[in-house]
Amino acid sequence: MARLKFEAFPQDLTSLYELAYKLGDDSPLRRILFLARELGCQTIVYQKPSLHLGFKSEWEDYYRYMHPCPKKTTEKLNFFAKPIHTTSDLGNVKPGDFLGYVYLRPLPTQRVCEAVLRIPKDSTGNYTLAKGKYATYVGKYRFEVEGVPFVQQDCNAGVCAHASLITISQIIPHIFPTSPVKPWTVGEIKRCVNQMPSANIGLGLQLAHVSRVFTEMGLSGDTVYMFPRDQTRLFQPEQIIYMYMESRLPVFVGLPLEARGTGHSIVVCGHAFNKQAWWPEAWPEYYTTIPSGESWLSSVSWINEWIICDDNFGPYLAMPKHLCDVSWIAVPLPRNILMKGDTASLNAFWIVRAPIFRSIMNAAKQQSCSPWIDPFIKHLSGGKLVLRMFLTTPAELQESVRRDNTMNKELAQYYLNYDLPNYFWLGELSIPELFREGSRLGEVLINASYPQKFIKTGHEALISTHAPGAVLTYDNKMHRPMPYLVPNDCPSRVLTR
Repeated sequence: MARLKFEAFPQDLTSLYELAYKLGDDSPLRRILFLARELGCQTIVYQKPSLHLGFKSEWEDYYRYMHPCPKKTTEKLNFFAKPIHTTSDLGNVKPGDFLGYVYLRPLPTQRVCEAVLRIPKDSTGNYTLAKGKYATYVGKYRFEVEGVPFVQQDCNAGVCAHASLITISQIIPHIFPTSPVKPWTVGEIKRCVNQMPSANIGLGLQLAHVSRVFTEMGLSGDTVYMFPRDQTRLFQPEQIIYMYMESRLPVFVGLPLEARGTGHSIVVCGHAFNKQAWWPEAWPEYYTTIPSGESWLSSVSWINEWIICDDNFGPYLAMPKHLCDVSWIAVPLPRNILMKGDTASLNAFWIVRAPIFRSIMNAAKQQSCSPWIDPFIKHLSGGKLVLRMFLTTPAELQESVRRDNTMNKELAQYYLNYDLPNYFWLGELSIPELFREGSRLGEVLINASYPQKFIKTGHEALISTHAPGAVLTYDNKMHRPMPYLVPNDCPSRVLTR
């Protein structure tokens, strides 16, 4: 049975650095300790020996062949926001006082085998979306923490791509509950892609390998994007990352490190939203093009940083968006999601600009259904309508509708009574002045399970389109669009995750 040791968490920086040095002086570990301090940690509870499946796999793959052979067990550190002196004190810990944990390899460097810390509070608009609730035991007591799991490569058995895939395997069951709860290990990933066991320094994974692992995880292996430097792009990497990350999915991103002749992988799990952003409105005026490269403003224009896990430096790091030079992207989507986010975006905006919808908008204008019709049409015609596209569920949309007292009552009832598929792409439509304040003027719902190759006329995957004063649905039984007017229509709040 694991022994417990209770120690007061150092409150001054000098003592904290001394603790980090004693524990291994690793960048990710220092980051974790400083995050614990920021979260208000007062006590560390050490557990050793502790078994960890991830290190067990690494040990069997590599470390058992070393001499001297390191221990097969890890050391676990648990962080609490209250003084704890004895095992019995653990029974009096409130749920909010448990801050997280970290497993340490029995090695001199690359020590962090796995960690989950509570998400740091941030008042500047940082949103960590790809997350879950993780349970652990300290002695006989069970504790839970909501956060993003972090895994560090050991540079012996595994590399950064292995660490990223293991991180994603731990997040996905919390996003899609039907996915098997099965955190992967280095050994399983190597067997999946036919890598030989043993030392693996410098041997990373290719995009095809990542796709194969996703398939073996029970996910789609087709949601991958490559970005050759000499190729013209309809969608920029930042747009692709955003629409999936805004769907609460962890996004596997490959970064080229040309100066080192190699690459690196990170996991994007959130973003920083800046309502004061200059870019979205100034760029079209000054440079006559819009940031998305399309005839709309992507809501990613208000994002200035990604929240990432970088296994070399730690969790919850903010990476400037403009530094994200991407070679490829892989997204862990369920297999029944047959339409990618970029196709859904194109389909949504095609519908908004379709003649039939413009005629409905004109009818709504003649009936004075909404004072927002003219601003909407003006921004649509000028290429400055904002589109925020993400994957969601009926329960999430309908819960948002119930909480939103700003939404038109008839429209709210329409969404509450509509028979929606299990997953659909929601494209929120707005104008810059409203979007930065958290409001939208309309939305497009696209069936995420409709095969994109079967779209011929553009309406087939449409569930519903709403803009000020007007709604258009597509009746799949009758194979024709059904228009409705919405009197007294007004802006409503964007869906928050």
